Amino acid sequence: MSNFECWLSDRLDALRVDSEVFSSYIQGILEGDEKHDEKTESIQDILESASTESVDIAGVTQEIIRMYNEQSGLESSIGTSQALDAATEDGQEGTFEDKVRTIFSKQNAKASESANKRKASSTEEREKLRSSILSQYAEVEVASAENAEEDIIKASAGQLATPALNPKDKRKNPPSSSDPLLMKNTNAQQVLDAEKLKRERSKQESEAKKVKDKTDRENQKKKEAERREKEKQRTQKGERRR
Repeated sequence: MSNFECWLSDRLDALRVDSEVFSSYIQGILEGDEKHDEKTESIQDILESASTESVDIAGVTQEIIRMYNEQSGLESSIGTSQALDAATEDGQEGTFEDKVRTIFSKQNAKASESANKRKASSTEEREKLRSSILSQYAEVEVASAENAEEDIIKASAGQLATPALNPKDKRKNPPSSSDPLLMKNTNAQQVLDAEKLKRERSKQESEAKKVKDKTDRENQKKKEAERREKEKQRTQKGERRR
């Protein structure tokens, strides 16, 4: 566990926030690619929802972000220093600037390699999905072609006596729902609709939870204020009796 993780856990415990649940979540936000304002808003929402203490949540949020930036810069500096020491022990020649340039070049190369691997993995997954879909539709098209060929053979043998339809009849009689290609398209659309509905429902549940958490905090603050007011009134009555 890094120094920042230890500090963050202690800070959350002081706010009576479950550090085991929210520490890694907050750190994930800090390590993300979002803008500073978006990170600030996300962390502040979490603290407002989870904390029961009457504190300056905005100030605590800025403190967490500042501490993370400081610790990240310190660890990066230590890593660079260790790399320079290792380069010196290996007997690399050149000026200090050359060594720094070499080290940062290696670090950038590693970062670029990691990004390329993630991109390649994502591309590979998309290609697999695309190939799977194309394969499914290819099977349907082959089955449709085989059925059509069989119908032609039956028709030529006099076993199929269905008259040809004119354009008006085609408009009145849409494709049968038993058409495998139509069924495949319908199933694919149903899957897409289900995924969309799932995302919308998840978003609605998240918004509802935020509203509920906000209402609970307001009710809790209201109850606390009422309790303090009653305590104040009891104290005043006691003083009058004296």
